[in-house]
Amino acid sequence: MLSALRKKHVAKRIIWVLAIIIIPAFVLWGAGNLGKRRRGLATIGFVGERKVTVEDFLEYRRGVQLVFLLQFYDNKEELDKIFEDRMLLNKLAWDNIVMLEEAKKRKVRVTNEEVVDFVTSQRLFNSNGTFDERFYNYMLRRNLNMNPRTFEEEIRRQLKISKLKESVIKPITVSEEEVRQFYALEFEKGIISYVILERDKYKSQVQVSQQEIEDYYVKFKNEFKILQKSSFQYIEFPYKDADEKAALIETIKEALEGLKTKAGGFDSIAKDFNKETQETGLFSIENLPPKLNWSGDVYRLIFTMEIGQMRVIIDEGAEGNIYILRIKEKLPARLMTEKEALPLIKEMFIKGKSEKIARDNAIKLYGIIKNKKNSLEEAALSFGLTTNKTEFIARADYLEEVGEAYDILDSIFKKEVGVISHPFETRKGFMLARLDAFQKIDEKKLEEEKEEYRKKVLTSKKAQALQKWFTNISKDAQLIVDPRRL
Repeated sequence: MLSALRKKHVAKRIIWVLAIIIIPAFVLWGAGNLGKRRRGLATIGFVGERKVTVEDFLEYRRGVQLVFLLQFYDNKEELDKIFEDRMLLNKLAWDNIVMLEEAKKRKVRVTNEEVVDFVTSQRLFNSNGTFDERFYNYMLRRNLNMNPRTFEEEIRRQLKISKLKESVIKPITVSEEEVRQFYALEFEKGIISYVILERDKYKSQVQVSQQEIEDYYVKFKNEFKILQKSSFQYIEFPYKDADEKAALIETIKEALEGLKTKAGGFDSIAKDFNKETQETGLFSIENLPPKLNWSGDVYRLIFTMEIGQMRVIIDEGAEGNIYILRIKEKLPARLMTEKEALPLIKEMFIKGKSEKIARDNAIKLYGIIKNKKNSLEEAALSFGLTTNKTEFIARADYLEEVGEAYDILDSIFKKEVGVISHPFETRKGFMLARLDAFQKIDEKKLEEEKEEYRKKVLTSKKAQALQKWFTNISKDAQLIVDPRRL
């Protein structure tokens, strides 16, 4: 490949000082990192009959990182944010494995010339609009720790994926009617009158006997559980950059080693570092401490620890915190007693029965209006309900007492003016509505904005097509390891 690169016109042999500052000794995640995290793990998934190993996964994740690096090399803040999102990188790496296996089946080819054209067009390797071979070699060797052949083969893979995706979306077109429908969904407006039958307003009509509550508990008592709870003390050590983080880790290691020969334990560490010991209350996996934004995996690990046991938690970012924690209290999971469960069962019955009353009343109200015995306003009044009326609103507008109701408004807008809708279920209860006026789209404005909306429709159709296609080619792909553990 380099022989081909040398045929290109190259700029003066100038190293970009700015780029070197922006990307200081950039290191892609390597086998050492993942090997330590997943020691003993050989296979992480299957694509058809092909086994995907840790080494395979690392290669493909490196390709994902390279794509982002070429795109955001001059935006360190954005690049750091992306590279810290391990879940995103892992998902994209797995997606690439699946797609490249499909590219292999379809015999997708990328020529050397296509690779050369892509590499030499990248802003990172260009000076005054011309490819700088010396800088290219310097960046690969010094900052990316790879040789040109390895880099160019990673680029070949990414180009195969691009070609594969392009073959899926190339046939997609957009008709005039599709543009009109899309535009109408956004800009058609209507005035509606509606009533809400809130389930909570019927709670006073609900009667729940003590016997049915107790019978329910006897039948389903194993469903009423109190989850395991723990609490811990912790000491927080903030750091501002990778160097400070590394130094702090070593210092904490020494402090923990010193506990073997020093009295005072956990509290002595806080004292030595002039830190305050903080403490969580008892919490379960469904009610985690709000101050500590740790992943569920970390907390699941904490729930396996015994009282008095200590552990170090380290943030993954170049800026963050290191924590030393010690389990203070631990309560095992157990079934609720009858006394604890009965109030919950009673509330469940009240909610269910009040919802049924609201639904039944909505159906009765709908029947009265549909049979033209009363208007919406008259029927609502007979049920003790107030009728709300909007100004002109679009499908995406907020509906008072309902919230976002795109699907409901879309259904109402398809009715004729003056026709009552069937009852809709909402977060508060049930809703009936009537379309009072309807405003069609502005044809002149549509003509002016047609091309803009054609692009929006095309983008949406392409995204849907790619999603459907990827779902289809993923049927025989299985990741057997939680991506959060990679």
